[in-house]
Amino acid sequence: MTAFKHFLETRGAPLSQTTEFLPFYALPFVPDPTKHPSYKELFQDNWVPDLQMRLEKFLSLTLPARPQPRLFEIYVSFSSRPVLKGLPAIFFHKADRKLVMLMCVTVLDLFLGPS
Repeated sequence: MTAFKHFLETRGAPLSQTTEFLPFYALPFVPDPTKHPSYKELFQDNWVPDLQMRLEKFLSLTLPARPQPRLFEIYVSFSSRPVLKGLPAIFFHKADRKLVMLMCVTVLDLFLGPS
């Protein structure tokens, strides 16, 4: 709750102008929000999966369906190579960083042209 209060005090100011978010400014000051009628739903075990399901439904209806990006397919095939699975985590992370950099350069080349 301390992190949420800190967020409200530092970066949450614009949200105080929205009527939907305004009630959450009182949340850090409620003694037992798990029993408060306005907030108890947020502390139930099924709240996170329910929110995730509603968000996925909203995004699937709002955003157009797009095919899987080719760069993602390359990343998946690269990261699942048996040779990498046997390496210690530190080597994989270095290989992973190199792959991400390579992918960024590839994307830049696609959009800006080769340098």
